[in-house]
Amino acid sequence: MSVSNLNDASTRYAAVDNSTDPSRVEALAANPDVLLHVTRLDLGRLPEHVKASLYTEADAFNAPGLRTSGNIYAAGAATFDVPQLQASGDIHAYTASSFNAPELQTSGNIHAPRATRFSAPRLRTSGNILAGNATSFDAPQLQASGQIIAVPTGKKS
Repeated sequence: MSVSNLNDASTRYAAVDNSTDPSRVEALAANPDVLLHVTRLDLGRLPEHVKASLYTEADAFNAPGLRTSGNIYAAGAATFDVPQLQASGDIHAYTASSFNAPELQTSGNIHAPRATRFSAPRLRTSGNILAGNATSFDAPQLQASGQIIAVPTGKKS
C-alpha cells in the first residue's frame, strides 16, 4: 500500500522523524485531516491522543503510550503492539504475525489477516475483523462488530 493510495483531496500528508520538534509532532497529530508518516519516528514520542491517521513502512508498529488514534496503516509491520490503545479508527496490519491491543475497547475495521495471535481482550465494539490466520483469537468482551473472519481457539468472543 502506498501513501498515494491513502490520500484523498481533503487529506494533508506530513512526515515526521526523531528530529522533528515535539510541539510540531503534537500539532500534526491533533489534526484529523493529516496523514502522518511516522516510519522514522520513535513511536514512543507520539502524543497519547492522536486524531491524525498514522502511516508507517517500519517492520514493527510498537506505540507504547498511544491511547487514541485515527486510522493506523502499518501494512508491512511484522508485529503490531499498542499496549495502551483504547480507541482507534481502522487498523491495517496486514503482515503482522501478532496483533496485541490489550486495552482496545472500540475500533473501526481491523485487518490483520496474517496474525496467528490476535489479542484484544477488552474490545467491545468494532467494524469488520479480518484475522483469518489466527490460531489464538482473544476478544471475550466483544459485543458489537461487523463481520469476523477468524478461526478462534481458546477464548471465544
